[in-house]
Amino acid sequence: MRLLDRHIGRTVITTTLIVLAILLALFTFMTFLSELKIVGRGDYGYLQALTYVVMAIPRLCYQLMPIAALLGGLVGLGMLANQNELTVIRAAGVSRARIIMSVMQAALLLVAFGFAMGQWLAPRSEVFAQNLRAEALGEQPTLQTRSGLWYRDADSFVHIRSMESTGRLLGVDIYMLDDHHHLREYRHAAMALYQASGWRLHDVRRRVLDPGGIRERQLAEMTWDTTIEPDLLDVVAVRPENMAIWELRDYLDFLHANELDAGRHELAFWRQILTPMTTMVMVMLSMPFVFGSLRAASMGQRVMVGALLGISFYLLDQMSGYIGLVYHIDPLVCALAPGLIFLAAAWALLRRDV
Repeated sequence: MRLLDRHIGRTVITTTLIVLAILLALFTFMTFLSELKIVGRGDYGYLQALTYVVMAIPRLCYQLMPIAALLGGLVGLGMLANQNELTVIRAAGVSRARIIMSVMQAALLLVAFGFAMGQWLAPRSEVFAQNLRAEALGEQPTLQTRSGLWYRDADSFVHIRSMESTGRLLGVDIYMLDDHHHLREYRHAAMALYQASGWRLHDVRRRVLDPGGIRERQLAEMTWDTTIEPDLLDVVAVRPENMAIWELRDYLDFLHANELDAGRHELAFWRQILTPMTTMVMVMLSMPFVFGSLRAASMGQRVMVGALLGISFYLLDQMSGYIGLVYHIDPLVCALAPGLIFLAAAWALLRRDV
């Protein structure tokens, strides 16, 4: 049985990795084309754009793994079926359940590979890519870290916990120095918004240091004179979908502590958690089409079926997320629903062809 597990597993893993490589090449090329629109701004050239795109590959690998597993399973098991290997294995007395177990063992290895790429390598590569892009496009020196963005603004140092593509800054810390480089004032704002008149800080805690001690004031909002431009948000803003699980968990604690809307980030968190399960479901979904109605189909037909299923899952997943955000449905339910629907479909198809 170990020989059988290795043979089936090697076939499924090989075809999945080939499909993943093709998808990565396609999406990487599309990302590079989109980066060409800003090549020439500042010091951002073709080499920087190419480096930025390459550094995004680990995250793409994690995000594309479920679709690659579906197509890889269809192609790999289809090859075994077309060469009558599955028929011989069944004739030797191996049950279909045992074959499915061999395939799922291979899927576990794919899940481990994708998780390592997406949660260990991707966060590091993206920090490097964001720093490279921000330095090339931004006019002021910045430092992007896992805890947010640091930059110098005249005689002040500013730390921004997070930036959203909507133009909202969350967790703004401003350290203002005097002529002798001593701290003279500290401001913390839960949120900053850019308006027609400039930046406005909201829910501000202001501390002024002078020889008489520390004077503290709490303000609902105040004007913020800074050189930071809203265009910088397009350079360094990190989408929740591109954050690691532990980064999302820490950021959710921050949002809840400041009583800010965390719906989108909670949805991204649960999607990250459930991606390994989604990969397993996609592999399972490929098996009914090999044992059942498509067992005699051509490779092109199987790829077409896989592509349609992958697109259907993506649309269902996106629709579920948007509906949940609009109607304030539990993000866990929204993230779990598409996988459960496809799991039920795979189970029903397998039971039908028993």
